[in-house]
This record gives sequence, structure tokens and C-alpha cells, in this order.
Amino acid sequence: MPIRRQNLPLNALRTFEVLGRHGHMQRAAEELGVTHAAVSHQLRLLEDLVGITLFRRKGGLRLTPEGSRLLPILSASFDKMEAALNFMNPLSMTGQITVASTTTLCATWLAPHLHRFLNRHPEIDIHLIPTGIPDTEQPMEGIPEADLTINYGETFGPGRRTVLLSKVEFFPVCSPKLLASSRPRRPADLVNYDLLYGESDEDWEWWFTHVGQPQVQPARKLMLRDTHIALEYARSGHGVAMGDQLTAKVGLEDGSLVPLFDYRIPAPHDVYIITHNEAEMSIRTKEFENWLRSDLLAQ
Repeated sequence: MPIRRQNLPLNALRTFEVLGRHGHMQRAAEELGVTHAAVSHQLRLLEDLVGITLFRRKGGLRLTPEGSRLLPILSASFDKMEAALNFMNPLSMTGQITVASTTTLCATWLAPHLHRFLNRHPEIDIHLIPTGIPDTEQPMEGIPEADLTINYGETFGPGRRTVLLSKVEFFPVCSPKLLASSRPRRPADLVNYDLLYGESDEDWEWWFTHVGQPQVQPARKLMLRDTHIALEYARSGHGVAMGDQLTAKVGLEDGSLVPLFDYRIPAPHDVYIITHNEAEMSIRTKEFENWLRSDLLAQ
């Protein structure tokens, strides 16, 4: 006879999951707050109900193949129930936040400063997802499993909330080492330098057009296909990269990058936050968004 939801042996299932994780009767009993005999009793109830042996008892406690298949399913189910209950508690700051963003923003801006949030909130875990989606492609509609997505470009989707995080301005940056012998005085002087390109050549074309120099051809174009790599290459002293106040933030702060000119041009895409609708956001996600605005952007 199939087992129905209304007849699920929840105590026995929880006992099996704890015992499967520990592989030890006494440690399982301690986590559950029951006796060794109570653990054995619940395990027998479950095995009698499903008609399958889930643990081998001889030579130590070991999961059978059937038990090994069941354990990760139950562990994931209990994890989801725990997360759901924490999510439903508007006062709970304990738990995980899943944050997604482009690889460039993760590497150059978010990750180097993330410790400040974690030091302030040791009860919160962060799962960071670099999307690998180039910053210049169609804006993401939010990563489904993410509580919060940070992305270049405004986007809308069902059940999603999109709000501006920061305006973005482009400006060329390089290492002070590159300027040891000479320094370009105006954008046209960049014909004498290697220009470093990230995901595409659109950023440089946009900047040159808006400073009135659309015909400038650099000494060499290095297509690196990743803005993070382009900025790192510039930090090494071997070219000029296009930065903005987010991606170049760490380099400007530590002096490994300097802006070449006073020209800061509004970028074609600003940075937005994508979340679930506000009524569905956990307090942890709201706190992280507040930190992005009040702390990280204010630095």
C-alpha cells in the first residue's frame, strides 16, 4: 500500500536522517534528545513501514544502497523546511542569502568588501553566484535561486522587483607604473597606448564617442573578453582599461589604478538590484540590500 502524506512517519524519517548523517547511534540520540533505544525503535518502525533494510548493523552501522538513496532526499527536504520556517519568521536574521551577479562585479567589487557585511552579521551565510553572463549582454531577469541579483541594466519579470542601485560612469584607468615616462594629456593621446577590452569593444567606443574622439585608433587592441581580466592586466602596468566607480573601486582605493582624465561619461547601463517582491523578501535580504546602499556604495 502506498504511503500517503497524511500518514508520513515524520519522527521516524527525522531519526533516519540524523542517524544517516552521523552514522552513529549515540551521536544521533544526542542530537535528537532521546535515548539510544528510542533511535533504534524509530528506525525499526521506518524499515517495517517501507519493507526495506536501510542500515546494516554488522561490523558497524552502514547505510544500505536503498538507505544511501533515501538520505540525500530527506536531508534536502529537511533543509527546505528549515529554510521555509526561517523565511516565514520576519524577525529571523539567521540563515543564508543567495546573491548572484556578473563575474566582473563579483570579483572586482562585491567579494573584496563582503567581509564587512559578514563581520557585522556572523549569523548570516552568503552563497555568491558569479553568473558568467557578460556585462554587455541582455540584462538578466534575476537568477531564479537567488534572493538578490546585482546586474547592469534595468529588467522586469513576473514576481520580481527591480530598483536602481547605482548610476555608472565610465573612465579609463591604468597603473601608475605606465605613467612613469609619459602621461596622455587628452583622449586623442591614447593612440600611443595599448587599450584593454573586456567583453566587447562597446565600452571604449561609447567613451570615445562621448568625448568627441570617435575615430581614435589605439596602438594595439587587446581583446581579453573579461572586464576583470582587463583591469588586472592594467594593474600590472601594461595597458589602459575602461573602468567604472564599481569595478575600479579596489584599484583606486589601494593606488594600483589611477584615472587618466577628468572625463567621466554616463554608461549605457546602470546597476540594478533584482529581488522577489518586497512582501516576499526575507529580513536578511533586506539587510543585505541596505548594506549595499548605506555602507558599500558610501565608501
